Amino acid sequence: MSRMDKKRRQKEAAAVTDIAGKVKKKGRLKLYHKIIIVILIIAMIVVGVGYGYIYSKLNKIKRDKVENYTDKELSCVDVDGYVNILLIGIDSRDISDYKDARADAIIIASIEEKTGKVYLTSIYRDTYLKLGDENYYDKINHAFANGGPKEMMKTVNQALDLNIKKYVLFNFKAVSDVVEEVNGINIDVKDYEIDELNKYTYETALIIGTENYNMVSEAGPQKLTGPQAVAYGRIRKGVGDDFKRTERMRTVIKKLLTKVKKQSFLKIDNLIDATMPQIRTNLSNSDILTFGYKLKDFNIKGSKGFPYTITTGYLNGAAYVFPADLENDVIELHKKVFKNKKYKPSKSVLEISAQIANDAGLSSGQSVVDPDAVIENPTNNTNLLEPESNNSQQTQNNYSQNSGENQNGNQSGNEQNTQPDPNQGQTQPVQPVQPVQPVQPVQPVQPTNP
Repeated sequence: MSRMDKKRRQKEAAAVTDIAGKVKKKGRLKLYHKIIIVILIIAMIVVGVGYGYIYSKLNKIKRDKVENYTDKELSCVDVDGYVNILLIGIDSRDISDYKDARADAIIIASIEEKTGKVYLTSIYRDTYLKLGDENYYDKINHAFANGGPKEMMKTVNQALDLNIKKYVLFNFKAVSDVVEEVNGINIDVKDYEIDELNKYTYETALIIGTENYNMVSEAGPQKLTGPQAVAYGRIRKGVGDDFKRTERMRTVIKKLLTKVKKQSFLKIDNLIDATMPQIRTNLSNSDILTFGYKLKDFNIKGSKGFPYTITTGYLNGAAYVFPADLENDVIELHKKVFKNKKYKPSKSVLEISAQIANDAGLSSGQSVVDPDAVIENPTNNTNLLEPESNNSQQTQNNYSQNSGENQNGNQSGNEQNTQPDPNQGQTQPVQPVQPVQPVQPVQPVQPTNP
């Protein structure tokens, strides 16, 4: 107990003693006076113990320094009546050090303050967007490697006109442990998902350091354990790519929230002990307590992947998901999620949208993809792009650099960036080379590994 807490307790006890003394001076205490004083003393003790207990739990969370970022630094745009929190899932075993980790899940949790209704928006991790402050465009999950949560929040805010200032960073083990604590989640596993599910279950078990895992042997509704549930949210190759994968992730989150709300106090206590040390956030204790109090009111009322309209293509062998019409998709987002039918995109959204359209036109192997159709028939889509090549020597050209005027008024050119090995941590982009004219689109490079 801290010195401040001790002083507070002493003042409370002195106040109770004073009340008792004053009552005694007036004569013998009546029974109900005694009962009131006893109840008052017990209440103060319980409040003091409860306060210390709750904060001892919250202090297990690894906190990132809370910096007073301005709205301008994070490119925030007001979204009245909603709190938006960025959930970032990383492929790191140790949440304390995420230097080389990749953002495997990027989810916006939009909470309506009046009702507690929650809407989840997953951003496809290969989505081509402007990253942070620089006039530099690449896959959104590279924003995390380049500048951590701050750059990720700014990247999302400026592209979608949002007000995200808070984030929660979690790893595979945190999700696995929550699933274990609630005794698994029920998932209807399809026959075409089994091979990839088992492959990723084994890989996930290695990452989180456990030998306690099972393999799925047949299709159908069944209970998935921690490593299996994480794996279910990761599978993609040949079974719907990132479009279906993000839907599986949201399914896991929805099922977990439903089960957590039904747990006993003891189970919640165990769950907190297991997961708090594996989370990083800039949420304050008061933020967390407020959300905890409202947890019973939280209901996930909708979820969808973003962007809504997509084209895919290669820039020098690297596969990208291009928003086909970012401007219109952001308008639709604000209508669907925030019920704002009068919303008009900011200048930032308009500029980014135009630049993406320009750069997508330079890509090769272009294809229009309907995410909803992929989700509906995940094995019946042969035109989906494969992940980038597993060639550590391969480089990509990022066309939105400071060379050559485009229709946006922005500069457009080339920058070389070492491609990450999909099985290794994200590499940092090298310094931009001297501007050159964009090369002619090349034929798609077939991947050598999944």
